[in-house]
Amino acid sequence: MKKKRKEEVNGLQNQIANSGLTGELDASKSQDLSKIMMNIQAQYDELTRKNREELDKTVLLPIHSLLLQLEAELAWTQAEGQYQAQEYQALLKTKVKLENEISTYCLLLEEGKDFDFGDNVDHSNSMQSIQMVTSCMMVDGKVVSEGHPLGQ
Repeated sequence: MKKKRKEEVNGLQNQIANSGLTGELDASKSQDLSKIMMNIQAQYDELTRKNREELDKTVLLPIHSLLLQLEAELAWTQAEGQYQAQEYQALLKTKVKLENEISTYCLLLEEGKDFDFGDNVDHSNSMQSIQMVTSCMMVDGKVVSEGHPLGQ
């Protein structure tokens, strides 16, 4: 049995020698194997930490920069959306006001009442303006008659 064991050890030593693997131990035989393993683990942990730091520098900084850029674009888009919503509301109010004025003028024209231009003078500005109403009759998208209903 000792002979067989010795042959196995010699065979394994030959395999190690032929593989090109070399190993040296700086530890004396009296040193504890667990201490050696703890030292190797500490070296491995330090190497892992350094590699992670390097990876963070090369990968996470561009990702962080991209995230900051996307956040800025999102904020701009939100502000632009709010601005457009306010513009839309202003235009909608103007549309409603114009539709009401048109409705009033049409009612006046249908009733045949006299129209006083003095009512249409804009007193809110330093310049005076007169609003005039014209009528158009359209059939199938074509103007068939056009006139100034107030006698202009």
